[in-house]
Amino acid sequence: MSPVALVTGAARGIGAATVARLVADGYRVMAVDSCERPPLATRAELDAVATAHGDAVLRQVVDVRDRGALAETVARTLDHWGQLDAAVACAAVIRGGSPLWETDEADLDLLWDVGAKGRCARR
Repeated sequence: MSPVALVTGAARGIGAATVARLVADGYRVMAVDSCERPPLATRAELDAVATAHGDAVLRQVVDVRDRGALAETVARTLDHWGQLDAAVACAAVIRGGSPLWETDEADLDLLWDVGAKGRCARR
């Protein structure tokens, strides 16, 4: 049976490339992204990643900061494929241009919440 992975931040960039590589290596993938609003990834981008790989990829709009929604996504993955072998955390946001000590606190909170605290929940 093919291995199964869950990839966060899957709609574009490193996340989308990770999905493509995993599928090429024989994985089935649950592709997850928040699709909140520009400049973040969009639902159309997540749909395009999933569509490009046919039945090997399922997609779910989930914010990695929402542990309950992540747990539901893990459950959906297990219900659909009966296993989950790997989780790849590619979700992150970039706020740039200023030194850390000049970065707005709200931007720091967002960077920390998505890039460091966002993770896959266990069932």
